[in-house]
Amino acid sequence: METLFPELTAAEQEVYLLILQEKMFNGACVMLGEEESTVTSTQTYIRKKLTLQPSDNLRKALQERKK
Repeated sequence: METLFPELTAAEQEVYLLILQEKMFNGACVMLGEEESTVTSTQTYIRKKLTLQPSDNLRKALQERKK
C-alpha cells in the first residue's frame, strides 16, 4: 500500500486500511483507540492528499485508486 499512496502517514494508512475493510466508523475508532474527531480529521487529511472532494465517497475513491 505504501507504494500506492506514499504520501500518507502511518496513521492515515491505518485508517485507509480500515476504510477498505468496510469497518464501521465507530468500530474503526475503537480499533484504533482514537476519538471520533481524530479519525474524522485523518479522513480529511487523506482526502486532501489524494485531491478528493468532501462529497466524494472515500471508500469508493480509495478502491478505484487501488486498482
